[in-house]
Amino acid sequence: MFNNALRRQSADPAPPHSRKTRPRFKIRPAIEAMEDRLALSGVQGATVELGYDSKGLLAQDTYGHLDWSDIAPDGADPVNAAWESGERSTWYIEQQRTGATLIIGGIVHNNPTAIQEGIAMFDWGFAHQSPDGGFDGSSDEFHSTAFFVEAVAHACLVLKASPYAAQYASQVAQFTADDHRAAQWMITPSILSRGEYDDLRYTHREYLDADALGETSLLANDPTLMPAARQFIQTGISLQQPDGVNPELGGHDSSYQGVGLVYAERWETYFPNDPLDPGLDHSIIKGLEWEETMILPTGEISTAGNTRTAGQELNPSGTVKTVAHVSVETAFAYRAAVNGSPRWEADALKISQFYEPASSSSSTSDAIQNSTVEGPTQPSTSSSTSGSIQDPAVEGTTPPAISSLTPVSIGGTGIEAPMPPQTSHRIMTFRHAEKRAVAIREHDSMANRVSSMTDHADLDGVTSHEASYPPGRSGLPARRVYGTSHPR
Repeated sequence: MFNNALRRQSADPAPPHSRKTRPRFKIRPAIEAMEDRLALSGVQGATVELGYDSKGLLAQDTYGHLDWSDIAPDGADPVNAAWESGERSTWYIEQQRTGATLIIGGIVHNNPTAIQEGIAMFDWGFAHQSPDGGFDGSSDEFHSTAFFVEAVAHACLVLKASPYAAQYASQVAQFTADDHRAAQWMITPSILSRGEYDDLRYTHREYLDADALGETSLLANDPTLMPAARQFIQTGISLQQPDGVNPELGGHDSSYQGVGLVYAERWETYFPNDPLDPGLDHSIIKGLEWEETMILPTGEISTAGNTRTAGQELNPSGTVKTVAHVSVETAFAYRAAVNGSPRWEADALKISQFYEPASSSSSTSDAIQNSTVEGPTQPSTSSSTSGSIQDPAVEGTTPPAISSLTPVSIGGTGIEAPMPPQTSHRIMTFRHAEKRAVAIREHDSMANRVSSMTDHADLDGVTSHEASYPPGRSGLPARRVYGTSHPR
């Protein structure tokens, strides 16, 4: 740990002859001050989010379907359980992220059994962690790790802000240490550079990666994770097209658009004063406006023109990827919970009524109507989400142009976080990120290459396309898989 190293060095006694002249680590108070602010922000963000999650459609649909019947006794997801039993040749650490839904849903619905099942899923995941913090052997290791790291950090932050905090304090402490190691693995220069390159073609991954590192920085009180986290946010914003599409493999995808928006919205909840938030807020609104055009009159989410979820890709289980309707609904419901917008509430309810007709009762409609009258579920304060930006659909205001934004400080703390030499060179300016995005849009032919490839089923029945990369940490050729699980 960078912070621990600083503390150890500053604690070493100086030789008598150099005690007066020995340099002191003046940056230590700044680091500790930032750690205190990060910890406070994490508790505040989780408290606000738990308020959102405990009401309306978020409680009903996002966290209302708690089913662990197919989870193995040791906590393995079905796909990973099949790998354990020798029925499959591959496993995915990301499959264990369902634990977050069980834990947060268990808190929302006061279901301790669900919480315990979620903890078991995390336990299984960390039992397969490599000494370097990664998950060697997991397919698509960087991306799959990002999913799991974000899920663990998210669930632990909410658990710490819940009435169950004391009961599960020891588990949270252990998960914090393990998750922190995984996040540090993610920002290892060689790992990070490869992850950045791979994920540029999938905009939702930029926000996922940002949340994985940002939320872990709050959980583990480590500000050195924030520069890379904020860079992912910058890149995600810059990738958005003028029409509001967050491209996936060179085109639009109504499913992954919703997945990415949820991660972007969550960032604002946990980092409400970050200088990037005005631009991110503008991007979220544009993204929701485009997603809204994909909702059919029936409430079904159209897949017309989708690059990934219109029959092109399969999940790890071998099933064809379809729209992640819960994620899309959540994107609208979450935004409505933040600012009380009746427009986004109506969109979320329309989706729910199509995909969840049995649960879309009149009581839910009443709850939604009340929320639009009363406004956000949490009091609007300077520390609430979204800053001062309002949805044009509600207030008619226009957010500032994102091109005018420049990164200032980490997490809105006003303190520049010290970066270890090995990671500081990875941080780019926002203009650099924009240039990278333009270059990718103009020259990347990945989507065409993928669509023109001849699909083949591997031993697990998963449609995949392999590409060669430099040798991985195991010494074997690293494998990149397209068309695995959803949402990925």
